Amino acid sequence: MESRDGDKSIEPSGDYAAWLNWVEEGLAQIQVPEQEKLLLQMRFGLGDFEFSHSFEDIAEVFLITRERVRQISDRLLAQIRLNYLLPG
Repeated sequence: MESRDGDKSIEPSGDYAAWLNWVEEGLAQIQVPEQEKLLLQMRFGLGDFEFSHSFEDIAEVFLITRERVRQISDRLLAQIRLNYLLPG
């Protein structure tokens, strides 16, 4: 899967559809602000979003920098991984 601008560097390898499903399920299980959930949904085309968005697109919507979008995305993915490895 790629974003509108052709960004193919979203997630390295493996079954991408299964990975997206894992992210979506994990996102539902962690407690984070709703705006951050929307950010990750936009990034990977989850929920109500039909396609993935670039860091720049998301930054414009949330009025933050592309770097901040990357940081939030990375932090949420780390939280999902940790929740998966160490379930409640």
